[in-house]
Amino acid sequence: MNLRVRQAQEGDENRIAEIQINAWQQAYAGIMADNYLASLELGEISELWHQSITQFSLGSLAVIEKNGIIEGFSVFGPARDKELQGGMASELVAINICPNYWRSGIGGKLLDYVINELASRGYEFVYLWVATENKSARAFYQAYGFICDNFTKINERFSGIEETRYVLKLVTNKPQELAPNSCG
Repeated sequence: MNLRVRQAQEGDENRIAEIQINAWQQAYAGIMADNYLASLELGEISELWHQSITQFSLGSLAVIEKNGIIEGFSVFGPARDKELQGGMASELVAINICPNYWRSGIGGKLLDYVINELASRGYEFVYLWVATENKSARAFYQAYGFICDNFTKINERFSGIEETRYVLKLVTNKPQELAPNSCG
């Protein structure tokens, strides 16, 4: 399998939008409201990704290609949560893989890239928010060493789902100050 990770570029937005819609409709079925998932429109989401690619942003948007075709993407960068901004925390905002390639190693390769990239930028921690009911995604992140820090929130933007925060220590020169993985 020929895999390559690269920064997203103009022209990638339609494929990124397709992957997001397909991944969300499968991963969040029964978690997000059906009418919300059904309302996801390729043109609208593609335009949002086009803006993300072409306008300055503090974050990064990477894609992973299999044999030259984009099969996943990730958004990551500085912490967005106010209590973590300005420090050494970074955020994995999104990672989405074409459902045909779930559990194929593509997601792991993309996550490896993100973790290495954030560590090379000097961040000490990376955190992410995951739908509490998305047991598959939670297991994926736990397998990579992410630890639940017992913070939850309701994300009204995405159909009012509950999200749980996970954290991964990137730099080993400081003691780890994370709660034990008690979120199951």
